Amino acid sequence: MVSWLQGTRARLFWLCLCGVVLALGQPPFQAIMLAYPALVIAIFILTSSKRFFLEGWIFGTAFFATSLSWIVSPFMVEPWRHGWMAPFALLFMAAGLALFWAVAIRVTKRLPMRPFAIALTLSIAELARGYVLTGFPWGLIGTMWVDLPVMSLAAWIGTYGVTFLTMIAAAMAANALFNKGRWTAVVWIFLPVVALLGAGSLRQGVVVDRVQPYVRLIQPNAPQHLKFQREFALRNFEEAMALTAEPSDQIIDVVIWPETSMPFWVDQAEFALLELSDRANGAHVLIGANRREGRGVYNSLLVVDPNGQISSIYDKEHLVPFGEYLPFSESLSALGINGIAAFEDYGYRHGTSNPILDLGAAGRALASICYEAVFPQSMRQSEPRPNWIAHITNDAWFGKFTGPQQHLVQTRLRSIELGLPIARAANTGISAIIDANGDVLGSVELNKQGRLDMALPPPFAPTLYSKWGELPLLIGIFLLGMAIWYRKRRVFH
Repeated sequence: MVSWLQGTRARLFWLCLCGVVLALGQPPFQAIMLAYPALVIAIFILTSSKRFFLEGWIFGTAFFATSLSWIVSPFMVEPWRHGWMAPFALLFMAAGLALFWAVAIRVTKRLPMRPFAIALTLSIAELARGYVLTGFPWGLIGTMWVDLPVMSLAAWIGTYGVTFLTMIAAAMAANALFNKGRWTAVVWIFLPVVALLGAGSLRQGVVVDRVQPYVRLIQPNAPQHLKFQREFALRNFEEAMALTAEPSDQIIDVVIWPETSMPFWVDQAEFALLELSDRANGAHVLIGANRREGRGVYNSLLVVDPNGQISSIYDKEHLVPFGEYLPFSESLSALGINGIAAFEDYGYRHGTSNPILDLGAAGRALASICYEAVFPQSMRQSEPRPNWIAHITNDAWFGKFTGPQQHLVQTRLRSIELGLPIARAANTGISAIIDANGDVLGSVELNKQGRLDMALPPPFAPTLYSKWGELPLLIGIFLLGMAIWYRKRRVFH
C-alpha cells in the first residue's frame, strides 16, 4: 500500500477529496480533467479497502453534498418558514443517496477483479437511484461528458449506459495503477477515454421528417419569493404578455410560457386566456398554470388554441417528493413538516393525462414539466412518437448558479437519448432551443427577462435507446458480472 494511504483517516480524507473533485465534473464546472482522474483514484483506493461500507459512504456523501449543494435554495425562498430544514435537507439527501454507493462497495468485499467489480456495482447503484423510491437520477457520473462526443453514445445506451462505460474506463486505469505501476497507469487513464471519444463519433443523426415549427419562448424572470405576491404577479404577467405580443419577422406557430406562470387559477382565467390568445396573434400558446379539480390541485400545462380556448391539458405526473407533495403527509404534517409548494391536502396531485399534445401543423409535442425531464425512462415511453419536446420549468427554486445549469443539462441529455429537439421555457432561465444532438442553438441568459424566437430543428429517427431503453446496459452489466463470477469460481477451485 502506498504511504499516503496508510491509516483510516488518510484513506477517508482522500476518498472525501475524490468525491468533491468528482462532483466538479458536473455543470457548471465540468472539470473533466480533474473529475475523471478523481474517479480513477477513488476506485484505486477502494480496491484495497478494509472498511467497504464506510469508505463507499464517505466517497458518496462528499460527491452528492458537493454536486447537490443547490438543494438548499428552495428552503431559502421563505427562510422564516423552511430555512431551518436547509442543512438537514442537504445532509440527509447526500448521506441517503450515498447509501447506494456504500452498499455497492460493500458487495465487492469477496469479489475478484476488484476494480471492475467496483465499476459494476457502482453502475448498478447509479441505475438503482434512478428508480428506487420514485427515483432521483440527478447528476449521474456520465453527465460529465455532456459537451464532448462521448455523450452522443447516450443515443445508443442512455446516460446510465454512458455512466457504465465511464466506470469501466476508470476501472481499467485503476487496475493498471494497482497491478502494473503508476507510469503504465498514466497510459491507461487516457487510453479508454480516447476510445470513448472515438465511439462517440457514431451519431444516430438521421433526419426523418421536417416538422419545424417556429416557436417563441417567454422568460418572465419572476423571483420565487415575489412570484405569487398579487401586485408583482400581475405586473410580471403583463410584462410577459407584452413579450408575447412583440412583432416578429416570422409567423410564430407556438408560444411557450414557463411552469406556473399564470397568476390565476385555470377556472378563473377565461378572460386572461382570451387576452393571451389575442396577444399571441394566432399562435398556439403553451402555458404553465395551477388547476383545481374537486379538492385536488394539479401542476398543469395548458394548450390554448388561437380562439383562446383550452384545447389540451397535461397534469404533471412525476412530482417532487417533499416539494410538490408530501409522502406520509398526515404523519409528517403532525410534526410540523410540510411540503415547500404545499396546497390543501399537503400538495399537488399526480396527473394521469396523456403527455402527447397534438398541435396540428406544429406537430406532436411531448409535454414535460420541470422535474420530469430528469427521468429518461419515463419520457421514452410516450406513444405515438412526438416530433419535439415542450419542456416548461420554474428553476427559480434552484438558485442562481449550479441548480439551473445542471437542470438544463438534464434536459439536453433527453434530446440526445430520444433524438428529439426541445423547446425549453424557464421562468428565470435558462430558456433554450436544443437540437436532437443535445446542442443549445439559442438561449435566454439566466436571471434575465426576455424572449427567444427560433425555428425548431428537425427530429432524428428513433434512437436505439428510445426503442430498447436500458436493455443494452443490462446486457453489459450481465456480461461483466458473468466474467467476475467465472473468475471467482476459478480462484476458489
